[in-house]
Amino acid sequence: MIVANYVVAAVVFGLGLTLVVAQRNLSAAFLQTFNAVPRDASCACGRAWRLKRTVVVADVDNDRDYAPFRTDARAAGYRAVQSTPLMTRGKVIGMISTLFANPHEPTPIELEILARYAEVAADYLLALLGGEDIGRKAEAMNGALCADMVD
Repeated sequence: MIVANYVVAAVVFGLGLTLVVAQRNLSAAFLQTFNAVPRDASCACGRAWRLKRTVVVADVDNDRDYAPFRTDARAAGYRAVQSTPLMTRGKVIGMISTLFANPHEPTPIELEILARYAEVAADYLLALLGGEDIGRKAEAMNGALCADMVD
């Protein structure tokens, strides 16, 4: 059984960043690096945002583009990551990323299930954050999450 942590981030278009709005079992140290990720970042979520598709980094130690984040990945305890954009009307409104402790390549079935969940999650995120007011609400949720973080 593979146990994974996850991150859900909302895109704040005015800032050009994704901000974490929910997470499971991740440290404050992780959030120092990945709390606010710009669209042009070479980490999995930055690539997924630009490409508008799921990006899998099966082993961060073997992914050339992930090199700037390897130290942070080790500190957070993961070796693999997938990031899937949450989209509505062709626009990325968020991201869900799954972090794996060991190198991992999701199966085609897992990726298909993830794609279906991403559609539902995008609708939920849009409803939760209030449509066009996503940025302000995402910033508030992110601030509350960071205030509650304890290492």
